[in-house]
Amino acid sequence: MNGKVDDTVIVRGMTKTWFMDHFKEMAVYFGGDPKAIPARDANFIGFYLEAPDSAITHIGIVERIVRSDTEATFYLKAIIKLDEPVKVQDGHGIRKQEYWTLRSLGIKQLSLIFNRFAAIGC
Repeated sequence: MNGKVDDTVIVRGMTKTWFMDHFKEMAVYFGGDPKAIPARDANFIGFYLEAPDSAITHIGIVERIVRSDTEATFYLKAIIKLDEPVKVQDGHGIRKQEYWTLRSLGIKQLSLIFNRFAAIGC
């Protein structure tokens, strides 16, 4: 293994209310209309929040994906708030989904370390 990870990001458009309500579930659902289900898997989900944000504000790291004929659920192991929200260059809103890359979001490297230790009262 060369250490490289496919940096494809499925960017999903949503309202801030929907994002906050589903943030605790650590799952992103795609379904209903067959066009709403991503054709490919990805290691990352980008969250485009509609107005007034009108930007990609967070990136989720996918832990596993469960698919059926009518839906797909991407379970996340982490959600990262971007230091700077990413605006769509031509100003269009993202309603369902688009494919981006980490690089197109301005992310050159993403390094996370997870361990079983917790610091209390830092």
